[in-house]
Amino acid sequence: MLSSPVIAVGLVGVGLLSRQGWARIIGLLFAGLFLLAGSPSLMYCSSFNIPCLRGILVGVIMGGYSLWVLWNGETKILFKSSLVIE
Repeated sequence: MLSSPVIAVGLVGVGLLSRQGWARIIGLLFAGLFLLAGSPSLMYCSSFNIPCLRGILVGVIMGGYSLWVLWNGETKILFKSSLVIE
């Protein structure tokens, strides 16, 4: 059950490395899910549960950074130019 999301994220990672346009779109969706899934969970972690808070914060930070990078104008140009070259 855990392996299917890991495989999906791995495939998107391979697509991002090869600058596929579909991988950028799905990467944006995954980043948004990481951001949305981690934000409400902050309410349920007590301040004394450091591993819980650390995992959620890492997910939120990585999701936000991924959104910022993949939504960047230079990234859009990079992924569009790879489609023209092929």
